[in-house]
Amino acid sequence: MLRVKVPASTANLGPGFDTLGMALSLYNYVEMEETGTQGELIIEVQGEGAASIAVDEKNVTWQAAQAVFQVTGCYPTGLHIRLHNEIPAARGLGSSAAARVGGLIAANYLVGEPLVREQLLALAVGLEGHPDNAAPALMGGLVAASFTERGLLYRRLEVPAGLQVIVAIPSYELSTQEAVRALPAMIPLRDAVFNLGQACLLITGFLTQDWPLIGQAMEDRIHQPYRAPLIPGLEEALKAARAAGALGAALSGAGPTVLALAIEEEGPDQGNFKHQAQLKKIGEAMREAFYRSGVASTVRILSPCAEGAKLELSS
Repeated sequence: MLRVKVPASTANLGPGFDTLGMALSLYNYVEMEETGTQGELIIEVQGEGAASIAVDEKNVTWQAAQAVFQVTGCYPTGLHIRLHNEIPAARGLGSSAAARVGGLIAANYLVGEPLVREQLLALAVGLEGHPDNAAPALMGGLVAASFTERGLLYRRLEVPAGLQVIVAIPSYELSTQEAVRALPAMIPLRDAVFNLGQACLLITGFLTQDWPLIGQAMEDRIHQPYRAPLIPGLEEALKAARAAGALGAALSGAGPTVLALAIEEEGPDQGNFKHQAQLKKIGEAMREAFYRSGVASTVRILSPCAEGAKLELSS
């Protein structure tokens, strides 16, 4: 049975609403094989979301596979899908994008790999509706993307070595649909201009490894303030992360997860214990801020993932 390893992703990074995303070192695994029985569909789910993820035609991995079969005109005789999930569902860490990207790559391989990565990306973005999670899940690294009259325009950037990601993941789910409904139909021009400047500075910070600039450029005015009422403790967790030494902090995607960035300033053989202690301090500060607002959360220390979705062989 073939297997696809797909990274989690964080979208927006503050000001880059629906345009910026970064792959993270947390993974879902999609296994797929032809059963040989016409019309058969078997879906098994293990790990995160096992009790709630659909195991019929509503399953998004199956729907992604169907998109490949329809485009290529190649259909397997029955399908067996196994999902091994480490990415929490509906937490703003790109679980749906990972599920879809994994389904696309596995299905494409199953029918002889007629589609190239650009075509798979187009399908993934079409299924997701936006590129900020789909692109980094497929390509890895930090991705800036935008829809234009000529289609999707994107560029992938390498994330500088030493950057660490701390996430505080609340115990409850927040659907993307609910988070989208919280957004206004119109935003003030001054807020749009502010976010444009912040997004430009954020990318500049990554390109030049200007760590203070990255932190300063993670402020947002067009989605986080409107989603804050849905996420008790959000503002407190953001402030706590920065006060504990994070470069900057932001809502991860549509939330409710909060993400903080930190940099390992010393070499890999120097001060590592001190650095790990600092990361844990930032995570604990976010966890306590959520707790004071009545929200339980789990802290994970992750790294940016340079490698996107990867096809593996499963025994």
